[in-house]
Amino acid sequence: GLLNSQPASVPENAFGKVICAYEWYLVCSAPDSTLMYIESGSKVNVTFGETDVQTVRMKVHSVSESQDGKVALVLSCSEMNEYLAGLRIEEVDITLRSYSGYKVGNSALRENENGEIGVYVLYGNIVRFRKTNIIHYADNYVIVAEYTAESANDELKLYDSVIVKGRGLYDGKLISA
Repeated sequence: GLLNSQPASVPENAFGKVICAYEWYLVCSAPDSTLMYIESGSKVNVTFGETDVQTVRMKVHSVSESQDGKVALVLSCSEMNEYLAGLRIEEVDITLRSYSGYKVGNSALRENENGEIGVYVLYGNIVRFRKTNIIHYADNYVIVAEYTAESANDELKLYDSVIVKGRGLYDGKLISA
């Protein structure tokens, strides 16, 4: 299948390549669990290089059948530059979805007496409960929506000192130094 095929050999007298179309393709393998998030026609961000050298938006051209727990993805793009033109075999990171917000460890999440999910923060020497709007769940953390001017004043804000461990916490508790 496509996953086991080798690239065609290049003749020894070849010394360059001709690009005659703006559309180019990338073929890569991915775990078949990727199929839960991706389908032909969808868009993904692909980062080339280990240091985020180049990220391009690519269209999923096709997805192969699963073989040994992997699928072959064929991605296409019409963006081209000197860096991309020079690539042959490269490690890539494919970003299926991205979230913007505050990363909060699961150990910090609490439920208050009103059944609201949030975190306790230290405000001076007083414990305060801050509600959270969870937008993504991961194994050990969640991403919560960022505080905006329209947010309620009792929501988690940037630079709040989140309490990650503790017992007997409640809103208004006085902490002695």
